[in-house]
Amino acid sequence: MNEQRLCPKERQSDRPRSVTLSHVCKNFGAVNVLDDVHISFEHGRVHALMGASGSGKTTLMRLLAGLEKPDAGHIEGMNGLKRSAVFQEDRLCENLSVAVNIRMPHAGLKGQDKQRFLQRCENLLRAMGMDETLTRPVHELSGGMKRRVALARAVLADADVLFFDEPLKGLDEKTEQRVMTAIVPLLAGKTVFWATHREEELRYFSSPSLTRIEDIGK
Repeated sequence: MNEQRLCPKERQSDRPRSVTLSHVCKNFGAVNVLDDVHISFEHGRVHALMGASGSGKTTLMRLLAGLEKPDAGHIEGMNGLKRSAVFQEDRLCENLSVAVNIRMPHAGLKGQDKQRFLQRCENLLRAMGMDETLTRPVHELSGGMKRRVALARAVLADADVLFFDEPLKGLDEKTEQRVMTAIVPLLAGKTVFWATHREEELRYFSSPSLTRIEDIGK
C-alpha cells in the first residue's frame, strides 16, 4: 500500500496522467471542510480515501466527481472522462426491476447488445449471491440486496472514473467478501476513488494508494 500526503504540483503532459487539486478550498457556511488542498491522484489505479465520519471524504469525492464546485482553487484532469458512483444512499428506483436499474446508464442498448448486457448483469448478481433477482422490483429486496444492485450498476457502467462512498456499509462479512471478489476484477485499469473509514477494506486491492483526509483537509 502506498500512502501519500500533500504533494507538489506535477508537470502535466497534454494528456493528463493524474487528477490534480490546486489550492482547493470548500466551506459550508461557517464550517471549513477543505482548506488550501493541493494533491494529485494518478489515473488508472485505486485511491483509498480514509478518515472518520465528517472528516471531508464525501466532500472531496463530490468535488472530484464535479457534483460540487470549490470555493477557491481548481481541479484538473477530469475533463471528458465518464464517471460512475455509488453514494452512501442506494439511489435506486424502487418500483422498477433490478435489471432496469442496472441498465439505466445503458438505455440505448437494443437487440443482442441488450441481451448480452443483461447476461453480464445476471452473472454479476449471481457472483454476489443474488440468484434470480434480475426481474424483481427493487422494493421487494432487503437493504443489503439493494446495496449490491447499486454496486452492480456502478461497476457495469461504461465509466473511466468510479467513485465509491462507504460502498460496503450494511453488508455482513461473508457478503462483503463475495461482493469484492466479484467487482474488483471489473475495476482493473480504471481510476477508482474508494472512501471508507475501515482500513480492513483495503485488503481487497493489490496496491491501493492511501490518502488520509485529516492530513489534507483542514
